[in-house]
Amino acid sequence: YIESAQMDIGEGDNIMFVSRLIPDMTILGGDVDYTFKTRQYPHATKVTDTVLPVDSTTYKLDTRVRARQIAIRIASDGPDDEWYMGKSRIGVRAAGRK
Repeated sequence: YIESAQMDIGEGDNIMFVSRLIPDMTILGGDVDYTFKTRQYPHATKVTDTVLPVDSTTYKLDTRVRARQIAIRIASDGPDDEWYMGKSRIGVRAAGRK
């Protein structure tokens, strides 16, 4: 697996809304899971909000993830899973302050 650091918008005072994932992957075997881990506050426990399975036919995935901070984990656990990661994109916008 590979996991990003926590990301936020601006100074972290806005809630972000993730509406779309466009994976850029070459999957030669198996499948890959994108997991969004969220927090509402910096020292709060991470919550696994959404797990999105991606295979070689996935072009985009729609989602509805809301949080102040988000980390993305990309993982697979099959013995024959083989994949290469490119530049995946996520659709993010500020959803206001809370």
